[in-house]
Amino acid sequence: MAEASAVPSFVPRPPAYGTNTAGAVLAITSERHRYPELAEALYRKVFDPRGGTFTTTVLQHYVANGQVDPKRLTPITTQIGEALVFKLAIDLDRRPAAEELAAIVDEALLPALGVG
Repeated sequence: MAEASAVPSFVPRPPAYGTNTAGAVLAITSERHRYPELAEALYRKVFDPRGGTFTTTVLQHYVANGQVDPKRLTPITTQIGEALVFKLAIDLDRRPAAEELAAIVDEALLPALGVG
């Protein structure tokens, strides 16, 4: 199984829950129905220039190394990591630790993509 213990160093860490940045991201995404142009700008100006979201960046690394079939990257599979990162952050009231991010990749994301 591909181990995420070596999650690429270029992969951005998600914003810490409870920070101004995370609060802004949460507010924008949870109110996207009221302010769709703001949500679109968040993705266009913040996520896209950095290669996308946490999950997309990780998955692109595994695709580039031949470990994940690019056809497995779908609108659903590319959201798994963020969903779990935000869930942990809310439950724990803190930023997920590096070990928790690696576990998200190893125990949820890669198995969901048929790796391992």
